Amino acid sequence: MRRLYSVRFWVDREEEGAAPRFRTVADACLRWGTDPRRFPGEIDSGGAGTPFRQIPRTESQGSRFEALVDDTEAPTEWGLKLSHVDRVDEDIRWTTELSARREMDGRVDFLCVVYVGRDGQRVAPIDRDPAAPKIVRELIHSFPCRVDRQLSMISRPLAPENTLAFVDFLRSPDRRLPIIFLSAQNRGDRPLADPEAIASWVGGLAHCYHATTRFTSRTLEDRHLLPHHLNAWDGAVRIYWPQFSYQDDPYHHRMWSPRSVEASRARMHFEILHPVSLAAAPVFERNAPSWPTLERSVRRREFEKKGADAGAWAKLCEQEAQSMEQENQQLTKTNVDLEAALSEAKSQLHDLERRCEGLQASLIEVQKTRAQPLDEQLAPEDLSEAVARAEALYPAELTLALNGASEVRGNPFERPLEALQALEFLAHVWRPMKLGTSAKSVDLDIELRERCGWKYRSSQSEQTMKKYRSEYTTTVDGKIFWLGPHIATRSAKDPKHSLRIAFNWDERCERVVVGYIGQHQRTDAS
Repeated sequence: MRRLYSVRFWVDREEEGAAPRFRTVADACLRWGTDPRRFPGEIDSGGAGTPFRQIPRTESQGSRFEALVDDTEAPTEWGLKLSHVDRVDEDIRWTTELSARREMDGRVDFLCVVYVGRDGQRVAPIDRDPAAPKIVRELIHSFPCRVDRQLSMISRPLAPENTLAFVDFLRSPDRRLPIIFLSAQNRGDRPLADPEAIASWVGGLAHCYHATTRFTSRTLEDRHLLPHHLNAWDGAVRIYWPQFSYQDDPYHHRMWSPRSVEASRARMHFEILHPVSLAAAPVFERNAPSWPTLERSVRRREFEKKGADAGAWAKLCEQEAQSMEQENQQLTKTNVDLEAALSEAKSQLHDLERRCEGLQASLIEVQKTRAQPLDEQLAPEDLSEAVARAEALYPAELTLALNGASEVRGNPFERPLEALQALEFLAHVWRPMKLGTSAKSVDLDIELRERCGWKYRSSQSEQTMKKYRSEYTTTVDGKIFWLGPHIATRSAKDPKHSLRIAFNWDERCERVVVGYIGQHQRTDAS
């Protein structure tokens, strides 16, 4: 059997006068496990005062159910095991194990593990998505459950004024669960994906937040709370793993671009649940209460009670041997499934390698026919020549409409080739993205940094732009363009090493309007 899903959390102790939490959680799980639709006959849960007594294996309509409780006077552990066939393929069987342990402080340590595997001898990959059993959602809805903070099946709204508290939790060394952040679209101020559907599926495994407005992402960046390359915007969705750091590689915290979210919107909850569940499973099971542990504990007590009776001892040894044989058979089946999956993965890898070889050959042919790259051409002598060359090279892509605040002629900037490469980025990367003709979704900041070491910003402070309008606007054919998007060097002060290019999009002409080239534009601070 292959483990597909695992979640562990703590149910807070009950309030004064309430029913014992250990019992109420067990009752909820028992009602779920003995659903009359699976087991039409009533299953006796045992006497009062214990969560439920040991229930022998019960089978009905292809489903199997059994329950265990430690048989001490004040039980501290219980578990149940439910198994049923797949709705589509009767050869596939799902097994869910629930187990709980009462802690000294009154809390209940709860674990749920879901396995999937084949009953028969058929060998084929099992393509099934992870799923949270209904009982997990029911417990989180009904009881105060927590890991690093209280869990919720509802996405938490994130407004611009709450971003500081959000980042404090994001960076907290005590955070144990991932954070799912759904940014808002620039048009409409709503996430592309459904935050409630995602929160419901990842409940217990991650905390889900959704931006209430597009200004949430902008505030995170403008207040320097989150670096641009680790942010999410315009409907993008991102996972932030625990132990988050500003120095992390952006690829470590997986992001789905707005286009990717749009393409897989109906399956977005599966897309997110799969990596979260896969990462959480081995961590959550350490030192946790579990069905196999409880099963061994119950058998050990039986050994101790009936050790003097040779016949009972022999019977228990036989049961132990049968149990170990069943575990061995399950491991054998799991090994067969893994070998089949590995074979399929190797086949896919071989196909990808062949495609990669073909693409590399095509790339070599294209490179042979391309014009000489910018960094191999004769570098422009100054910024003025770089701008003139860009205007000549990209007449269909760029409109140079520099405002009066721009400084090109006589500018002391000492790396004019970088400026030409930056303008090439606007023509060959930013423009296709606006047209929707880009071959793939790219991180603009990373792409620009790899080309010339500059940084990309999608907007500027609206208040500052309005206050210093002459520096943040330009005019083309009587139309005013606000220069929010900009690219700049990473140096801040020295004019020999500092340059900024501000621009916007002319939808009518389908060109990039470059309206400002010079040093840092005026702000209240400067």
